[in-house]
Amino acid sequence: MFELGGILGARHAAKTDAFVSAFLGMSGASGIAERVLVEQASRMLQGHLLPAMNFWDYVGAAVTDRIGYKGEGWHTLVSERGTQKVPPKLALTNAWEYASAGSALGTTHPDVLRAMFERTHARVPEEEWQFMYSAGLDIEPKQPRNNYGEAEGTENNNFMEYC
Repeated sequence: MFELGGILGARHAAKTDAFVSAFLGMSGASGIAERVLVEQASRMLQGHLLPAMNFWDYVGAAVTDRIGYKGEGWHTLVSERGTQKVPPKLALTNAWEYASAGSALGTTHPDVLRAMFERTHARVPEEEWQFMYSAGLDIEPKQPRNNYGEAEGTENNNFMEYC
């Protein structure tokens, strides 16, 4: 949801009021959406090294901060608690909050969002990919070729169809 919000936020940054209303279901006085997104993105940039993170790193760090986890980072949290189910209401709340955070970053700092996308979807050496696949990791036999332009087009088409 963070990635989706960011991609769509960057795409619709020129019309934040309409975007926030359609994507996040929020409305208010003209211009309020942009002010809220700018403030949220500013807090995110102050609290994390976003220019060096991928999407998983940001969400993992945000989750560990949110729950006050004191272990060795989000990778350890996943290994300790990864099999525990998240209650549906909490999952829905978290999904909306990460969509909102992504929207804030995408509308105000599209360059940071795009760099995070590139790090998240960086190609893995083919030999390493095949090793992970043969070891049983739940991935496709061939590495997907994700690029930002294709992702933006797909997600925006889906969003516009929804709207």
